[in-house]
Amino acid sequence: MSTPHSHSLSFGSLNCRSLIKSHNSNAQSLFIRHLRSLSLSLLAVQESHAITLANQESLNMQFQCSSSIWTNHCGLICFDPNLTVTNHETPVNLDQRVISTTIQHSQNAFPPFNLLVIYAPAAHSARQRFFLHLADFIHPTTLSNQTRTLVMGDFNQTPKPDGADWHSTLHRFFDDALSSDPGLQGIPTFTHSGNGSRSVIDFIYCSPDISADICHPQVSHIPSDWTDHALLKCLWRVGSSRGPSPCWRAKPHLASIPEFVKHLYTNIDQFLAHQHCDTPTAVWEEIKCIAKATAQRFMRKRPSVLERQTRHLMSRRNRLLRLSQTSAVESCSALLEELAIVEHKLSLIQREQALRLELRAKSTW
Repeated sequence: MSTPHSHSLSFGSLNCRSLIKSHNSNAQSLFIRHLRSLSLSLLAVQESHAITLANQESLNMQFQCSSSIWTNHCGLICFDPNLTVTNHETPVNLDQRVISTTIQHSQNAFPPFNLLVIYAPAAHSARQRFFLHLADFIHPTTLSNQTRTLVMGDFNQTPKPDGADWHSTLHRFFDDALSSDPGLQGIPTFTHSGNGSRSVIDFIYCSPDISADICHPQVSHIPSDWTDHALLKCLWRVGSSRGPSPCWRAKPHLASIPEFVKHLYTNIDQFLAHQHCDTPTAVWEEIKCIAKATAQRFMRKRPSVLERQTRHLMSRRNRLLRLSQTSAVESCSALLEELAIVEHKLSLIQREQALRLELRAKSTW
């Protein structure tokens, strides 16, 4: 019997600060040997500098890859011989800074998926133009409807929570693949070789429908004489013996959770402020896609949020119980009132968790 996740793909993303190190061929050889030793299925690289055919052929030989795609700025290296990578043409105005692909398994072990490699310009004005051109190629409003999609690369900026640019929109509708490990929150991915400042400008994003199957994220140090960026790495349990349900339904109790309602209204307001749909029907379809993506992302994170809240409330409850046993009568009344509030919040969480389990078991459908 096959397991629910019978296939896994390991993938990484790295700004290499040039794979062609003509001034130091030994460093280039060691660098590539290290990357090859990581046992990745797919490696997206930025600032590859594999401009000539001779460069590309030399890199293919050193990486010993099964296939590859190279542009002046990016590369996608496939080490798994069972994967077929289809390259899609991108507009000229993106200046070969984007690789758009569809990836299939030769034996159809899992459904195809999309992978986008991005290397945004470092200069602010050039980066703004780049994201405008990218929005023409993949309109931001379509991001909420993307499924089985990975987007990775060096964005040369940190997304703004309320920003209207393509990257900020992607950050709202897609999940950060590294977020499954809270310890990686805010870990820098770039160290400036001049002043030593550190920032988070490299990302791996995944569409909400697959984020629950992304695991074991890593931000790995790479020697500074090879590159000034960290390697981002994740594992995707991509194959499943059970196909997805053709009918997706949001959990009905979401409408009673104020945090979700506020989050949904914010996403819809941001979409309406920048939407370019031609008809009311198209607007409605996009809103439904936004609602679905928002619900999936919210519910994926909800169990860990409720667990943290439960631990905090239980700690408060225990403290209040201890205080009420040793306090004077006049202060005991106030403590018991606060205790009632805490226990009410705990009850709400426990009911929500029980309802979630009931719906997961499909006992109410």
